[in-house]
Amino acid sequence: IYTQGRELGVGAIGVAQRPRFIPQFVITECEWFMRFRLQKKDDRAYMAEFMGDEVTARIPASDPHGFYFYNVRWNEPIYVDRLRVGHGEGWGEFEEVIEEETT
Repeated sequence: IYTQGRELGVGAIGVAQRPRFIPQFVITECEWFMRFRLQKKDDRAYMAEFMGDEVTARIPASDPHGFYFYNVRWNEPIYVDRLRVGHGEGWGEFEEVIEEETT
């Protein structure tokens, strides 16, 4: 699925606790990335190889739901400090950033 799914119209979502163990053929086929809290420095460095140096920073303990969000067409990832479900307060701004970055 990872290597031929796109041309067949099949998508895949992968999740790992240790990004360092994700095979390169999977990473190179990815279009979207989300980087949540990672304790090990080498995991953050690995994610930075394809998301940008910004993601080497630790997510603050005061922000347990924060994450980095990245698309391969963007120049840099964005940090999302809190994602609110639906179209309530705060969602519109996040939606606008994604729309700007993907067009």
